[in-house]
Amino acid sequence: MAMNYTLLATESSSSGPDLSTWMSRLSPLAKSLPLSRLTLPGSHNCGSYSVSTSIGIGPFSPVPRVLGPFFERWSRCHSADVSRQLEAGARYLDLRACITHDGDELRTEHAVYGELISFILLQLSTFLASHPTELVVLYLHKFRCGMSTPSSHGRLVSLLSSAFPDPGAFVGDEELADPLEDLLGRGRRLAVLYGDEGVVSA
Repeated sequence: MAMNYTLLATESSSSGPDLSTWMSRLSPLAKSLPLSRLTLPGSHNCGSYSVSTSIGIGPFSPVPRVLGPFFERWSRCHSADVSRQLEAGARYLDLRACITHDGDELRTEHAVYGELISFILLQLSTFLASHPTELVVLYLHKFRCGMSTPSSHGRLVSLLSSAFPDPGAFVGDEELADPLEDLLGRGRRLAVLYGDEGVVSA
């Protein structure tokens, strides 16, 4: 029960809280906790709002192509794009990346292809630029189609670097145990969890 109180906002409004800046209203005790001990509202497969059979169906999909249009709605986890998910309070984004088998594009996927990764990262960087009190955890994982080579991961890392050109914006591994307020004070805005140990160690 004590933990629940540490996460309560210190301010309230009769019209409801502005969830786009909820981290700014955390209690001092919550801000003193390390990022690794905070429970963050998250978004499962955040890019799946955009999946469409008109873009394509991955070769790894368990669904026969003839059933693609029917399956599309089951692949879509959200109706809101990433910008609106962040505005609604999401601070943990689960993002799947693949390279399309027929167009060589870096896109999100949920068996069905979705939005370009570059556009999703643009939405994230734009949100963080206009909300300096917020920090987001981005989990890139479940690399399937086209993500089996160092060069494919290099393309993804390059997009991350382009979207966030300031290296100081990233939370370092050694900082995960540091208080949230200290991370924000250093200008840290994004913690990237990368689901490929080979890429991380390189």
